[in-house]
Amino acid sequence: MSRRRGLPTAVRVMVWLVCLPLLAAGAGAAVLSAWPALQRTGPLALAASFAPLGAVCAVAAAVLLLVLVVLGRPRRLAGAGLLLSLALVVPPVAPAVPPLLAGPQPVGEHRLTVVSLNMLSGQADPESIARAAAGADVLVLVEVLPDALEAVLATDVGTDFPHRGGAAQDGYSGTLVLSRHPVETVEVLDLSFQQRLVRLDVPGIGPVHLLAAHPINPLAGTGIWEREHRQLLELATGVGRGPVVVAGDLNAVDQHVVMQAWRQAGFTDVAHSAGAGWVRTWPADRRFPPVIGIDHVLTGPGLTGVELSTFWVPGTDHLGLRAVLAPTTTD
Repeated sequence: MSRRRGLPTAVRVMVWLVCLPLLAAGAGAAVLSAWPALQRTGPLALAASFAPLGAVCAVAAAVLLLVLVVLGRPRRLAGAGLLLSLALVVPPVAPAVPPLLAGPQPVGEHRLTVVSLNMLSGQADPESIARAAAGADVLVLVEVLPDALEAVLATDVGTDFPHRGGAAQDGYSGTLVLSRHPVETVEVLDLSFQQRLVRLDVPGIGPVHLLAAHPINPLAGTGIWEREHRQLLELATGVGRGPVVVAGDLNAVDQHVVMQAWRQAGFTDVAHSAGAGWVRTWPADRRFPPVIGIDHVLTGPGLTGVELSTFWVPGTDHLGLRAVLAPTTTD
């Protein structure tokens, strides 16, 4: 007497009904990641914001299809679906691969710690900001309002960071760099919001240019969004010799066409070089965890990220970033 083997037909059908939309989401993420120029068309830039979630969907489909391969009959269709789902994961995660393949870079003993936060039009809690910035070298704040700045400076931030570049402004434009080390403003770029390039004199490292960045988001139009990123990139690459750091709310995820331009220009996300994985920073004021990573710390040649962590501050819809950077060496 023979025994029936494999999963019941009804179970196999249910698994495929779940997998098909997961595969569709993964396919959309893969296409937008592999051909980022498509993001210049209408709402596709917004769709690309969720490309990492599409990769997660493809992984979920792969797990389910693996079950069909192991337990189901026939296996051929499930095996093809499994290979497809794994292939769909590759384009969205590709930006993180080169730093991982390169491995840890040789670095010097000195460190530069940069803390960055979007204050959500000045609503972030000042005491929480002070606790998050404790021990850091530089604090980058965007969307700084005059009253909010006064409240922040009334905490330990006012004494711990005596050097400042930037100004508070009403609305969303205020951008501020506070530092333990001397700060010199190099250039102010008034786009949709204020962007500020400063030069820091960091002991043990030397002069470091830092660009406090907050370009507009793609909801305002993909043309202006890409143009502002291009202007920021030109500013960051035009400083000449020496290390450059870009920190702030870039309103873009790794898979966006604008972030591809930063990578092509030689900048590396600290999340990648530090092996921090998928770092999500927005929205941070919901009942569910943040789903996309639009806040970044980037390093150009001369510095590399060795640590990256996030922190929560009441009052804002962004998680903050705390990045530890080190000078690269030739050893």
